[in-house]
Amino acid sequence: MAKFIAPAVILTGIGTIAELPAEIKKLNIKRPMIVIGRSWAKTSGWLKKLQGLLKDMCETVTVFDSVPPEPTCNVVDELRNVLNRHNNDCVIALGGGSVMDTGKAAALLVNSDKSTSWHLQTQELPNEKGLKIIAIATTSGTGSEATVAAVFTDEQNKIKQSIKSPYMMPDIAIVDPELTISCPPEQTAYAGMDALTQAIESFCSIYATNLTEALSEKAMKLIGENIILAYEDGKNINARQAMADGSMMAGLALANAKLGLVHGVAHPIGALTHKPHGLICAIALPFVLEFNKETLIENGKYQRMAEILSEDPIKYVKTLKKAMNIPEDFKSFGIKEEDLPKIVENSMGSGSTGANPRKVTKPEVAEFLKPLI
Repeated sequence: MAKFIAPAVILTGIGTIAELPAEIKKLNIKRPMIVIGRSWAKTSGWLKKLQGLLKDMCETVTVFDSVPPEPTCNVVDELRNVLNRHNNDCVIALGGGSVMDTGKAAALLVNSDKSTSWHLQTQELPNEKGLKIIAIATTSGTGSEATVAAVFTDEQNKIKQSIKSPYMMPDIAIVDPELTISCPPEQTAYAGMDALTQAIESFCSIYATNLTEALSEKAMKLIGENIILAYEDGKNINARQAMADGSMMAGLALANAKLGLVHGVAHPIGALTHKPHGLICAIALPFVLEFNKETLIENGKYQRMAEILSEDPIKYVKTLKKAMNIPEDFKSFGIKEEDLPKIVENSMGSGSTGANPRKVTKPEVAEFLKPLI
């Protein structure tokens, strides 16, 4: 039996953020907290627009604008405290993956008396819904608006991993491409490569189903045909729409099929280097495809990806990376050879690694990573 979960409501298309007040009314939300990133809060006009949409609908609208590019357990704890102080009944996460993950985790853990670090380490999570969650994506990358996962770093223990709960699936997901137009080329590239990686890995996962494969295939096509267009011209609204839809579809697919070795190694490398997640995925993707190639040829998925991308998948990804000035390896990241055992150990403990189409051993992960660092 395969189970498929998704947000109760998904709004996609240009201008769909204007539909939020009607959805807020249906959910009887009175005291929302808008969660936003540190830099985006200062440079984007969307926060004020959102506040304007909500001012006549709610008793109070509060704002938390302290989410960093790579969120931590401490930030989630800080947000949980603020939510309790203001007695909020909903989290509206307005941002990219970092903001949405922080908002989702805080909404789930708001009533817990344990720290976020404790929950991350033990993977013990509440067995009930916390606050309502509305996710509004401002990048086309993580698909977090349609997933049950949140990823953050425990700085004290130097680990980066995810928590997963069906109670973190947003009640409403809004995918309005107008909100992504302000993303600079570099961020567009990194986020887009994360979305492409998620489409590919969810397609190749051992847990993929007919339903998730259909979403993964469409996501690959949309992202593959539009990522360079969005990178070269951020105001190309058609490309932005395709990237937004592709990212969301990849999120739905991974929420139900899991991922693979790219994400297995990306989290420990991210915890160590604090480099953007999408950049790490982009670097690792062609090497993991090579690692999995024989298995994917045997099950027919390598050929299917070549049909969707109109090119050999490995060659295609390498061409994309070159076009968007993405490094070939991790050699500039400052990773030392003595860091390798911990990266390998943490990679093996990942559910993403467990979903990889080719079975993975510690020596194989070390062998795969050593030339890259």
